[in-house]
Amino acid sequence: MIHEAFHATGAKIERIHTEIGTPEIGARDYEKRLKMELGDPPKFDLILLGVGDDGHTSSLFPGTEALKDNKLFMAANFVPKLGVARITSTYHLLRFSRAIWFVTRGPSKEPYVRALAKDDASATFPAAKVRSDRGTVEIYHCTST
Repeated sequence: MIHEAFHATGAKIERIHTEIGTPEIGARDYEKRLKMELGDPPKFDLILLGVGDDGHTSSLFPGTEALKDNKLFMAANFVPKLGVARITSTYHLLRFSRAIWFVTRGPSKEPYVRALAKDDASATFPAAKVRSDRGTVEIYHCTST
């Protein structure tokens, strides 16, 4: 869907190659490609994120190790509730984006969207910790499913 929406604009769309081996190898490969394309630190113009029913975003799930990483831009992140490792961007990478948009839908996301909109410093779910040092964080939420 993203590819269809943005391809005609000339925007560069990259994907993480999850098929090249372990999640750790995939994370290091993508981090290397990011640095080659976008510099060190990698600086995105726009990052689109969703919010899960538990407040996770970008495979940053509650209680997982990648939430603590402040050196890597990409990390392999084991998610116990799914029983798998996922590749995720870290907060460290996200903060260098010029704009971050949360795009969500449905009533189960509303408590998280409200907390994001208030920029509630006491919120502990992963999406609430996303920041941009270079720009804005915006929320686009559709209440219907």
